[in-house]
Amino acid sequence: MSNLIKLSSLLALFVFVSACESGGETPTLNLVGTWSAASFSANVESTTTVNGVSISSTSVTTGSDMNYKVTFTETEFTTAGDYTTTTNFTVNGTDQTFTSDIMGVTGSGTYTSTANQITVSDSFFTLEINGTPIQTGGQPQTASYEITSNNELIISQDQTITLSELGVTTTVTIVSTSRWTKD
Repeated sequence: MSNLIKLSSLLALFVFVSACESGGETPTLNLVGTWSAASFSANVESTTTVNGVSISSTSVTTGSDMNYKVTFTETEFTTAGDYTTTTNFTVNGTDQTFTSDIMGVTGSGTYTSTANQITVSDSFFTLEINGTPIQTGGQPQTASYEITSNNELIISQDQTITLSELGVTTTVTIVSTSRWTKD
C-alpha cells in the first residue's frame, strides 16, 4: 500500500509539473519569463489491471510550502525547486492520507503553445525517491492556460491517459489546476 501511495503521489506531482507544458505551433511570448508556483491541486482517478485483477483509486492532491519555479524561453523551459504534497487516497474503498516533501525537482525541455494551450514533449522533472532516480516524460502533456490581468498564470488540465506495459494496463484521468505568479 505504501508503494501505491508513493506512486500516486508521484503521479500527482507529474500532473502538477506537466501542467506547465502544452502545445501548438507558435510560442506565446506572454509565457516567457520565470514563474513561481503559488498553488496546485489535482484530482486523479485511476484503474490498474494486472492479470485480470483491477485496482481502482481516487486521490486529491494539494501543494503547499511552494518554492518551485518554471522558466520559459520562446521554445524551451526549465524547472527547479521544492514543495510539499498532501494526498488523500481511496484505494479499493480504503482511505489514507499521505504527505510528502518533494525536494530537488529539476527538469528541462521544449514546449509549444497557442493562445490558450501549452504542450510539453520532454521530461518536466527528475528526482530521487529513496535513492532511486525517477524521471517522467514520454507522452506529450497538453493543458489549457490563461494569464490574468494581474499577471497570474493559471494552468488547467483535464486529460485521460492509458499506459500499457508488461501486461499491466493503467488508465488515469487527471483534473488539475496550478497557479503561478510572474517573478
